[in-house]
Amino acid sequence: MSHVYKVSEWQGASGKWYCNDTADLAGIAGKWWIPARLLKMSLEEYIFLLKDSFHATIESYSDKTDVLIFYWDKYTDCHKYLLWINSMSRKINFIV
Repeated sequence: MSHVYKVSEWQGASGKWYCNDTADLAGIAGKWWIPARLLKMSLEEYIFLLKDSFHATIESYSDKTDVLIFYWDKYTDCHKYLLWINSMSRKINFIV
């Protein structure tokens, strides 16, 4: 199901905050690297953006499954990212 990329936020049982497009987590929309493509950044640049600009913690990456786990300790940092990435997606009508 194609749609404009839009992330949602949620708090895990650990108290950590997460953010992703939950409309199709098993499909392409849920892939960690989609925002990098939206922003026309390298994967490395995107990871630094998460860490440096939005204060995300990079927990782990699995080569085997191509899954990057990252989270925020503070809701305000997660929400700032949500507002920004959704705005960027809407501006260019980024369809996934």
